[in-house]
Amino acid sequence: MGRGQVVQIAHLSDLHISPVPLPRPWIEAVHLKQVLGYINWLRDRSAHSRIRLAATMAAIAGAEPDAIALSGDIIELGMSSEFAAGATVLSNLSSIAPLALTLGNHDPYTPPSVRRLQTYWEQFLPGGATTATDPREAYPHVWSSGPLALITLCSGIPTWLFSAEGAIGRAQMQRLETILAALDRTAQVPVLHLHHPPDTARLSPLQRLRDGDQFLDVMARHDCPLILHGHTHRGDIRELSRFGKRLVLAGASSASAVATTGPAAAGFNLIDVSRRDDCFHIAVSAERFAGGAYNTFDKREWIV
Repeated sequence: MGRGQVVQIAHLSDLHISPVPLPRPWIEAVHLKQVLGYINWLRDRSAHSRIRLAATMAAIAGAEPDAIALSGDIIELGMSSEFAAGATVLSNLSSIAPLALTLGNHDPYTPPSVRRLQTYWEQFLPGGATTATDPREAYPHVWSSGPLALITLCSGIPTWLFSAEGAIGRAQMQRLETILAALDRTAQVPVLHLHHPPDTARLSPLQRLRDGDQFLDVMARHDCPLILHGHTHRGDIRELSRFGKRLVLAGASSASAVATTGPAAAGFNLIDVSRRDDCFHIAVSAERFAGGAYNTFDKREWIV
């Protein structure tokens, strides 16, 4: 028996749509965190470009993926005008392929941001808009096609002043366990997708996934071979061993990054999944912007 249906996912993250508007307390409520965030953005305002983001989206469109996994941090400060601009970008991505959207720490930047994202991004969120104050209540979300089950989690929550942490939370973790236990592993392989990387040792305590170790335990227990994430603005593919199980983590750099060298250069990942005989074939290609175009700089293939 030869190779069966191939399903391809394009994975991008950390759009940080710019320019970031000035917080205007006479228009809507502004938190101190947004003011300080704006000052921080001013210091590094040239790090992201809509022109580079457009190039990334064009490259993804050219790949003709079956679905797009967007790992959050679409905007910067969680203000209404940013959500409106983000809705346009999300609509454009959705016109390329079905969109699996999760949230980063910058999207639900403050508690009022949660209400705004439900207003402006209703059509892109799992289950549409809700009155929930916790954006994680609508997750996990499953997109299935052929041999692939793309499971999207939400780790983005409003955090305190200087924190970029994330958390899956006990309730969402339990729902994930239920989904994984019910998945027919003879027919589909799960690929997990969230904003924060779960290997917390790589990050400072203010940037970590609070329950990353518990998440990795679940991944190993259910033999999940691949985790997609953003957050670090670094494109890389790496491997972990957990309870003797191999876990591959693929990080996407910022899709709008102006940098053109090294792992911080703008990039995205292409993931191909197919069923071959009684096994699943997985290939991850890391694409990086350099020399005016996107090129593959790393590729891993394995069978599970």
